[in-house]
Amino acid sequence: MPIELDEKREAILSAEGHILVLGGPGAGKTTIALLKAKALFPQLAPGQKLLFLSFSRAAVRQVLKGCQALLTSEERRAIEVKTYHAFCMELLQSHGKLLTGRSVSILFPTQERLEKARFVGDWDEERRRQAQDEARYCFDLFARGVADLIERSSKVRELLAACYPTIIVDEFQDTDDEQWRIVRQLASVARVFCLADRDQRIFDYRDDIDPRRIESFQD
Repeated sequence: MPIELDEKREAILSAEGHILVLGGPGAGKTTIALLKAKALFPQLAPGQKLLFLSFSRAAVRQVLKGCQALLTSEERRAIEVKTYHAFCMELLQSHGKLLTGRSVSILFPTQERLEKARFVGDWDEERRRQAQDEARYCFDLFARGVADLIERSSKVRELLAACYPTIIVDEFQDTDDEQWRIVRQLASVARVFCLADRDQRIFDYRDDIDPRRIESFQD
């Protein structure tokens, strides 16, 4: 069934450059983002895809459900829907050696809990040391590692832009400081399409979630 769009949503589909879409639950932010992806599909060069970043596997499942309803099978193959963690882990494993000269290894949560229980001292400091000196990353430091990587390497930024000319960022208001560093670098080489709700900040209690994140994007 064709979707009828109002003037504002039609304007989103035709807009160029970076885009910020604001709306509450049920406003259709994900739908308009997928329709934007559909509109951009003909512009993709061979091998290029659109990247859709979200926070949780549950959110990814909802987006994939929307893909089934709105996109053709060919279009679905041209969009990658990932959590921040999955995106960052893959990028670290592929290119993280540029940071330290060492191949990256992952400290998974179960192993981290065991090591933390045995460790005497400041575990947060030890985790950062392992990442910096040993290229050994726990989940909480994936975003920091990727932010460092793409800030330092123009070649990695160019590679990402060549792979993903458009990047959709879900629940943008909840991006932490490290994820915001990533978004800013991606926005320097690719089109960024952010979806946000000013009144729904799930991680409001965290010090690294800036209440002015949306304004920062607008600036």
